[in-house]
Order: sequence, then C-alpha cells, then structure tokens
Amino acid sequence: MSPSASYLSTLTNNNLSESFMYGYQQNHPAHGRGINNENVPFFERSLEYGPPQEKTILEITSGYIVAIDQFMLANGQFVAALPSDGQDIDRVREAVCNFGGCCFEIENGTLYVTRDAYQKAIVASQEDVLSIDDIALKGDELFSVGKVFVDTRCVVLCDVKILFDSALLEKYAELRARGGDKPARDLLRENGCAVRYGFMPYGDEFTAYVTRDRKAAAFY
Repeated sequence: MSPSASYLSTLTNNNLSESFMYGYQQNHPAHGRGINNENVPFFERSLEYGPPQEKTILEITSGYIVAIDQFMLANGQFVAALPSDGQDIDRVREAVCNFGGCCFEIENGTLYVTRDAYQKAIVASQEDVLSIDDIALKGDELFSVGKVFVDTRCVVLCDVKILFDSALLEKYAELRARGGDKPARDLLRENGCAVRYGFMPYGDEFTAYVTRDRKAAAFY
C-alpha cells in the first residue's frame, strides 16, 4: 500500500451525520434514481472515470466553493431554497447540503482542478498538483467538510456566487430542458465552473475534504 493510500484510508471513516442525512432525505425530492448505498469507497470503484488526468482552472473570489450534482443548478426547488441576496452563507450552505451537495470555505485565488482517474479522485489546489499523493506526502492534513451525492453522473465545482447568477441558471435550465446536456455543461465551463462527468450510472457519492490552510480540497 502506498503512503498516501494508507493515509487516505483513515479518512474514509468519517461518517455522515444524522442531521445531514435527515436534511438530505427530507429535502431532496429531485433525485429520482436514489444514491448508491453499497458503502464502497469512491476511490475503490471500477475505473469508469475518464482520462487519467484532466485539469481545469477555477477562480474563487467569494471565499466559498460549491460541489453539487449538475441537475441541481437547473432544479427550481433548489434555486428557490437559496436566500435571495446570497449574503446569508449559513442558509446557502444549508440549501446546498439539503440538495445533496456541499459548500465550504476555501481561500480565494486560482484553483487547479485535477481529475485523477487512477485514484478516482478530484483535487482542487492553489498549487498545480497532480493527485492526492502530492497533498498527502507534503503532510497537509485533510478534514472532512461534507458529502456530495451524484445521480446524473456529473458534478459541478464552482464559486458560490454562481448560484446567484440568475441569468446563467435560467439559460442553463433551458438548455437542459431541451435535452442539451452537453451544451449546458459547456455553458457552465464557459462561465468559470469545473464540470466533471463520468461517475457511476446508478448513482455515486463521495466525501469532500479541505486542508487546514484551506488552500486545497479533495473529493473522493
């Protein structure tokens, strides 16, 4: 077992809190297929995850990053649950959590978002790293900050301010309503989001982690 594999195995014991699960179950009506309950760690599943490395740049200016299933950005129930002005970050985080995503604090700046197929993971870091190995071997401690549930095989990482760009979300919803899933994803990418497609077709879930200095995050 590699040093990082041993290190990361200790992180998968973080259990989802009862309050989080209650919120998800009570307020998550849009997920029609349900989540995968096999309790198989995200990074141990079959390698149906695209190219070994796939990198994009994500700019954070609000101090908060969001990870959520692509469908939720077109879900009227989710949009309606967000506070109108976006200033109450606690309500924003609660809404994101209740609809299967997570929202957490991260340092402003440029994040290099790398998708590591070999570890079935996504890393977002201010340093241009290739995998969780680079974080773990540097000794940066990771802390669990939430769960992300993916039903439509695609997750979106974005600055929280994207959730309050009503014109963008309306156009995105229109494209999806017309069956234009790929053009809709391209629209998000053009507006600064990191979009990752290729998760398990029957539903997937993974945990979000952040480093102590909040300069890097990992999803696996």
